[in-house]
Amino acid sequence: MALRLSRTPEINRYLYENLVSNVECQIEHWNRKAARREQQQQQSDPDTAQTLRATAEGLGYALRLLDAFEPEFCELTDAAIRSTTDGQPCHDP
Repeated sequence: MALRLSRTPEINRYLYENLVSNVECQIEHWNRKAARREQQQQQSDPDTAQTLRATAEGLGYALRLLDAFEPEFCELTDAAIRSTTDGQPCHDP
């Protein structure tokens, strides 16, 4: 069976919100993993928990960058939606 592709790609109106949500979930994941490592510290390398916390902190920085560039991100998403469909912008001006 052949896969039929649409000529006009669909742009997810909630791309920004989904991205932020995914990054937030990753931060929670790495923090939980670090906490588990800290509880099992006798059995594992003590630097492992710190490395996991640093990963979560790096994702926190990425989240702050996303927040800073939200207007530009949404402007690009809205422009893509308008160029492919007659849809309304995903965010209010």
